[in-house]
Amino acid sequence: MKKYSYCGEDNGVAYIYFFDPVAEYFITWTPEWIAPNLISFMGFVCNVIPFTILYTCIGAALIGDVPMWFLVLQSTLYFVYRMFDEMDGKQARKTKNGTPFGMIFDHGIDCFAAGMQPMIFARIVQIGDNYIAKIFFFSVFQAFHFVTIEHYYFGKLVMPFINGVSDGCIIVTILGMYTMCVGVNHWATPMFDGRWLCIEGVDDVTRG
Repeated sequence: MKKYSYCGEDNGVAYIYFFDPVAEYFITWTPEWIAPNLISFMGFVCNVIPFTILYTCIGAALIGDVPMWFLVLQSTLYFVYRMFDEMDGKQARKTKNGTPFGMIFDHGIDCFAAGMQPMIFARIVQIGDNYIAKIFFFSVFQAFHFVTIEHYYFGKLVMPFINGVSDGCIIVTILGMYTMCVGVNHWATPMFDGRWLCIEGVDDVTRG
């Protein structure tokens, strides 16, 4: 573990033209006494707050009304989390405090985020408690799993030109802001009869 050295690159459009330069700017104003792991932890908190509020105060179902203030909170905190996620590694290199433990801590938080954020997003777009939700969660979770497996066996984490981390963050944030304008019921609007799909719990195919 002491010999481990992180190797990775993000070729995403949003990372190259937005997240990387903005994070570099913020790091120039970040005091050196702030530990990289503290930045990572603050990002973790940005995930826990909306997840906890949603599933304890608003409701655990994947369909139902969501207050506008929550959409503002979620969109803001998710964007802040992504910025912290870009800043922690830069702070580690700036202060020369990069360690294998820091990498594990950072990616462990990303693992939790990859679990919590899809569950929040599923409620916002009104996926519903059905097999479509299970397929959605599986597709997201397996993507994170196989990227981690790739990193383990090939020794390098490479994000493609368009990826769900940096570019996906922009899409999720925009969808959150769009939902603030139209309301969550917009995603629950039926488009056509879905009974022919023979999926339990799906009577109509909705926008979400």
